[in-house]
Amino acid sequence: MKRIGWIVLSGIIFLGCIFGATGCEKQVKERTRYEVVIEYKPLDNALTGTVKMDFFNHSQQELDCLQLQLYPNAYRKGAIYSQVGYDAMAEAYYAGESYGEISISSVLGCTGFTIGGEDKNVLYARLEKPLAPNERITLDIGFSTRLAEVNAPLGRTKSTVNFAGAFPTACALTENGFYECVPSDVGQAVFGDCADYSVRLTLPREYLLACAGEIVEEKTLESKKQYTVSATNMRDFTFSLSISYALKEDYTGKTGVGYYHQGDEGADEVLALAAKAVEYYSSIFGEYPHKRLTLLQTSIAQKAADYAAVCMLSNGLTGDGLVWSVLTKVAAQWWYSAVGANRVENAWLVDGLSAYSA
Repeated sequence: MKRIGWIVLSGIIFLGCIFGATGCEKQVKERTRYEVVIEYKPLDNALTGTVKMDFFNHSQQELDCLQLQLYPNAYRKGAIYSQVGYDAMAEAYYAGESYGEISISSVLGCTGFTIGGEDKNVLYARLEKPLAPNERITLDIGFSTRLAEVNAPLGRTKSTVNFAGAFPTACALTENGFYECVPSDVGQAVFGDCADYSVRLTLPREYLLACAGEIVEEKTLESKKQYTVSATNMRDFTFSLSISYALKEDYTGKTGVGYYHQGDEGADEVLALAAKAVEYYSSIFGEYPHKRLTLLQTSIAQKAADYAAVCMLSNGLTGDGLVWSVLTKVAAQWWYSAVGANRVENAWLVDGLSAYSA
């Protein structure tokens, strides 16, 4: 029976390669790079700043326009597609009707830009001249993201402030051109290429930061704190803030595992389970693709959500549901973050392999 299972698993992995897996390979040095300077202002409930995108054309085609995802517009008033399912509306929008959106103030380095896509979810930046394969171009983007009051991976929740897809990033570049992720209330409609991030974040000093990557510097500036974060080879950059976070940490081999919780009495058990999962999956599927894995306990209407080097866990999870969520979301660090199948069109690859692994 075990032999049959591994044959099936091998076949699924092979299919993943056929259907457009774009794995993050450590030896690949040429990637898009982001330098992000941002500040969170609680009174405005907004994240403002700039994104300097040093874009690398890894395709075999010339590009005359760059396309960037604008995930926050899924929460705007009048959005065609909701990020929250109808049955979860009351739980998610805990303070009643609330909206968020992203505003683009400037895009330097191009001849002009427009906002479009199926649901105002894409920024189109027209280039002065075509960008050839293996060439780079830099865009400087000014933006402001206003958050909805919603228990979701992007929004101000009852207990945390979550930032998944909070600023513009390039759409995944496939053999058919840029891939535009259309918002959905089912699963995670997120698909991106691997990139390197350098993020400088300013926030009120009472907040604790939980994020992908490594915090390389932390400064206290009177009433504020400033973090500098380095995150390499990531399909996305996700972070969360809370005044109630407490941190538990552990190591398994070379991998650091951190659990940001909010008074979870079982925090030691959750951390130990996550570390054991990293150790086991590493022995079976290959070394964990990042230096650190961050788990964070937050108020989200769905049970859990996974991003590159980050697992969000609902603070309503307990018992077997919590165990299953930890095991599947840690496994997704391989099948989403490392292998990189298109989880929008082929979610069965990521979710199926994660469930099989667990």
